[in-house]
Amino acid sequence: MVEIVLRSAVERDVEALAVVQSMPWTEGFKDQLPAAVFERRAGLDACREGWSRRFALAHLQRNGFTEAVLWVMTDLERARRFYDHFGWRIDGSWVMHTREGSDVPFTRLRRAVGGPTP
Repeated sequence: MVEIVLRSAVERDVEALAVVQSMPWTEGFKDQLPAAVFERRAGLDACREGWSRRFALAHLQRNGFTEAVLWVMTDLERARRFYDHFGWRIDGSWVMHTREGSDVPFTRLRRAVGGPTP
């Protein structure tokens, strides 16, 4: 019998998390971004970077910060719901970025560092 152990991720898990995330990444965003973006963004390096950022909140808290901000593509409702679940709130700021010739709106989110998370 296989024993399954669930635990919170730690920094040493970044490589495994990147592998798991990189497999469905292209499928999840294919309708949101031009194909050329995937040629640069897809792959383990991008996923490693993203998971490393996840551990940034703990680092910020350890170093005395009280608030963090992030930018999310405005049209990604699923991502915005995900962030909302973890305490990130829209603060009203937005910006338009041009990626591979397409205008892509981004919305800024904020959350307290060290605040409660589900």
